[in-house]
Amino acid sequence: MIWERLSFIRIPMSLCLLMVLILSIWATVRTLRSETAAELKTKVWVDAVFIWGFLAFLSGLLGTSVGLIRAFQGAEAAGTFWSPLAAPGIVPATLSPTLGTAIFGLAAFVWFLLQHRWRLLRAEIPAGEEPEAAVA
Repeated sequence: MIWERLSFIRIPMSLCLLMVLILSIWATVRTLRSETAAELKTKVWVDAVFIWGFLAFLSGLLGTSVGLIRAFQGAEAAGTFWSPLAAPGIVPATLSPTLGTAIFGLAAFVWFLLQHRWRLLRAEIPAGEEPEAAVA
């Protein structure tokens, strides 16, 4: 199974995906509630979606580095490049950036939609009238 072949990198990838999903739901709920939607705190939750997505992308790059190191260590141990020894490192080296980029793409898309909604709500606030929670 692909998930098992990701090696150790599946743990940070899982965490990043879980956080992106949870924060996306939470930020969506906050932007749909009229009384809290335009608060600056809501903007922080919206931006957290993007940050966790970016961490997934960075985890994918880390998985690439570690996978290539494992592949080259296998080749070095054999004294020649022999594909059965290199394959355990090549698989996570190729799958982890793909998964990290997919999670980051999802997070960036959700972030864009939430950012757009938040800015529209901020535009509805009359000039000089900030929500109470945004002043702090």
